[in-house]
Amino acid sequence: MIAFDESFMSAGDPLVTTRIPGFGAANRTPQTSRVHKSRAKGVKTGKPVVKGLARSAVAVVRQNPRKFEVRVKGSRALLGFVTKVQGAGGKAYAYQLLIGDNAKVHKGFASQKEAVARMLEKC
Repeated sequence: MIAFDESFMSAGDPLVTTRIPGFGAANRTPQTSRVHKSRAKGVKTGKPVVKGLARSAVAVVRQNPRKFEVRVKGSRALLGFVTKVQGAGGKAYAYQLLIGDNAKVHKGFASQKEAVARMLEKC
C-alpha cells in the first residue's frame, strides 16, 4: 500500500480550470504562463555556402605515388598540385595552387580530400 503524503495537498490558490486547491504547476510557480517562453527559432539552413570551385568540378590525376595534379573537368586546365609526404608523424598532404597565389606551398593537411577542398576555396 502506498502512503499518502499531505505535502501535495497544500491549500494554494485554486487552479484556473478547476476548483481543486493545491495541485498543478500554476500554484507552484509565481510566473504567468508566457513569462519564460522563448521566441521561435528560424529554420536552420543546410550546409554553409563555401566559395570557390565545387569538388565535383575538378579531377585529381595521379602523376606518381607522391604527386597529384588537380585539373578542371572539361577544359582540363591545371589548377595546382597536391603532394603526399611520409614523415615521422605519418602521412601528410600539401597543396600548391598555380593561380594567383605565387605558387606557395601550403602544408599540414591530414588527407588529400582536405587539401583539395582548401585549394578549391582559394581559387
